[in-house]
Amino acid sequence: NAILGKMERETIEYPLDYANITLLYPSYYPFYDNPFIKRAISQLKYTGHFALARPLGQLMADRLWPLISESLVLAGYPEETALSIVPIPLSPDHLSGRSFNQSLLLAKEFARKSHGKLSVKPQLLTKISERPKQVTLKGYQRRQNLDGAFKGTPNQDVILLIDDVTTTGTTLNRAREALLESGSVLVIKIALAGA
Repeated sequence: NAILGKMERETIEYPLDYANITLLYPSYYPFYDNPFIKRAISQLKYTGHFALARPLGQLMADRLWPLISESLVLAGYPEETALSIVPIPLSPDHLSGRSFNQSLLLAKEFARKSHGKLSVKPQLLTKISERPKQVTLKGYQRRQNLDGAFKGTPNQDVILLIDDVTTTGTTLNRAREALLESGSVLVIKIALAGA
């Protein structure tokens, strides 16, 4: 509760930093430039402070759920459309080294706040090969680095694709492409913050 209270106090002054509402490719990054949120993500991701997943996922859901509902309506879907939330996967090697996927933790907390409107389905997307870490590459290198890195499982879902942080958008875009190629009918990209 102390963590959530501090996060709410620190984030209340920050507006929705970035929203790209398009019918085919909606994208939302609610705390793109928020330094407090970036520090919290870093602690979750690199030091294993799992307790941070709950307040971060809840903040994300509180900020984004109305926009996601609006995007569905704008795209011609009923507001009560069943959604699947798919976290950006780690490669098997990366996952075994870290032992957890921070995007999956955020997805579970986001889904918890949806009161049954979201199903967490990490099985719909896999990262099929280890690549150099995106954070070590320049923008043009990032776009090339993830070509063919993701594979979707056949589905006909409306999907919220969730990542913790986005920089150039390459990871979310490549993952979205893999999901669309495997049959997803709409993919809404969301990330908690930007780098």
